[in-house]
Amino acid sequence: MNMRMVCLLLKLLSVLIMSAESATVLWSRLTLSGVRFWSDTSNWVRHRTPEPEDNVHIDIFGSYTVLVDQDVSVQSMTIGSGNSNSQLIVRSGVHFNVTGSVRCSCSQVTILGFWNVDTLVWSGHNLDGSSSVGSSHSTGPVIVS
Repeated sequence: MNMRMVCLLLKLLSVLIMSAESATVLWSRLTLSGVRFWSDTSNWVRHRTPEPEDNVHIDIFGSYTVLVDQDVSVQSMTIGSGNSNSQLIVRSGVHFNVTGSVRCSCSQVTILGFWNVDTLVWSGHNLDGSSSVGSSHSTGPVIVS
């Protein structure tokens, strides 16, 4: 193999790796307690906030609050581990857009801003008055399991 072919293969490999890395974005296990801001890159395993093509997983055990403090658009999101006392709050004036589904087994979701979610799948906790929805819009079904 000549050097030009090796360089081409290395570039192709790096593009594939970068594409695979942008598919799933995980919340850092180092920042469990208290209120943590979505916009703070140190709260994310790869030290970057999620992008529109990303699948977001905030599914660690513990008591924590994720405060969405900037406009967000992602492919899908999972929040809560089923046994955690976790909550998601979308700040007033913030737009939260999920083109796929949100899987929630957290204890509370509070929407003070605007959200557009294709499908909300709620499990692990009761869907009752402990969750509040302000100025929201959901384009799909709410599934309680």
